[in-house]
Amino acid sequence: MKWFHQPASRILLIVFLLSMTLVGCSPPTNSKQERDGQYLVTVVNNTDEPVYSVQFSMDTRSGGAINANGTPIEKGEDLTFDFDITEKSALWTILGDDDQVLARQQVDFDFDDHKEMVLVIEGVDGSMTLHSKQP
Repeated sequence: MKWFHQPASRILLIVFLLSMTLVGCSPPTNSKQERDGQYLVTVVNNTDEPVYSVQFSMDTRSGGAINANGTPIEKGEDLTFDFDITEKSALWTILGDDDQVLARQQVDFDFDDHKEMVLVIEGVDGSMTLHSKQP
């Protein structure tokens, strides 16, 4: 501990400990505030059918999502999409194995006060539909 008796080492140690204390005491961030201006759509698979891809299409943009490891989106699992601006609706396409179209439906955006909404994939016997609900 010979190094600790030097004044510069003491100052560096005090500055380091003080900075760690300040970082540890910073307030938690609110994800809703960080998303200011962002719209969030969560798509939930509520069917027994494995879903491999969820895609959307609007007048000004389109996109989609899959599981990173290529596995299907099983019952109860979800994918989340965020948009910086939104139109009134989007055409959503649900794809199964080998890009088989399981559902294609135009859905109006119905966001809550936090600019969030949930789309639920439902269906039986190969007939799927999407409906929106509040988170």
